[in-house]
Amino acid sequence: MLSCAVVAAIAAVLAGSEVVFVDTATGHVVSRVALGAEGVAVFAAPDARAIVPLAGDDATAVVAMRGEPSRWPGRLFPLFFDEVDRMHVVFPGSVATLTYPERLPLSRVDVSGLSGARRAAVSTNGRLTVVIPDDPDSPALFAVITGLSGGVGRVELPAPAQALTVSPDGDWFAAGLVDGRVALVAPGLSRPVATLRLGQAVTEMCPTSDGRGFLAAVSQAGGAELVAVKVDPRAKAVLKERQRSTLGAEPLALAMSGRDALVLTRTSLLGLDRIGPKRRFEVEIPGAVGVALLPTRPRSTVPAWSE
Repeated sequence: MLSCAVVAAIAAVLAGSEVVFVDTATGHVVSRVALGAEGVAVFAAPDARAIVPLAGDDATAVVAMRGEPSRWPGRLFPLFFDEVDRMHVVFPGSVATLTYPERLPLSRVDVSGLSGARRAAVSTNGRLTVVIPDDPDSPALFAVITGLSGGVGRVELPAPAQALTVSPDGDWFAAGLVDGRVALVAPGLSRPVATLRLGQAVTEMCPTSDGRGFLAAVSQAGGAELVAVKVDPRAKAVLKERQRSTLGAEPLALAMSGRDALVLTRTSLLGLDRIGPKRRFEVEIPGAVGVALLPTRPRSTVPAWSE
């Protein structure tokens, strides 16, 4: 789960029990912060802190580039958007909106049949949250409209999804399917408006920085590939492949930093010129499991002296 449409200068890479902060302009490691426990995933908060739910402890680490991390009680997987004082969180049976960083409940949308989430993504404006349920055999998604007029739609897909991305304004979302297709869906519809076959399986996705398409990591017989797809709901071909590059290793996560692509593997973080194949940098980070891009201009409603 990765919010990756923001232009950012620092990438926070989770590698086991530490977070490695990498300057995406140069590929240099800025700092390393020990967590004291194994992390599960990493998320970028609007105040440029990394949020890391922990594996062995019922807690969430809050990590700045300098200093010791703090902890929240409970394991939270936050979905941040452009309202800096709040976040969405997927719970069994609902999607809740909490304050950030206080974690006080603001609203909740009940989602019948949602026992848990394998993946979730949110639009930049926070209006649309899309959830892949934790049943790996279910060919369905939940599209949740948040706010006072909140509602839930169930989307039936032609095959189970394992990757997900949402456009910045929430006017479309796309799912990567286990059979190698991507499916494009418009909110309010119960089935995709278009599909496009990219390979044997689509494993990771990320919106492009301009919001007009997405990147997809695709498994092929000869290895992994990175594919750029344009989305144009008004065109006859709604989904159109624009560019394809070969990757040397299977990606765990994708992100966009400006016009460049970031690819995380189990051993390194790659910076690709545009989407490749030319590499701007490669940083070895053994045991990497996730990446989040910190905003270049941190924003917060909390005074600097306040915890």
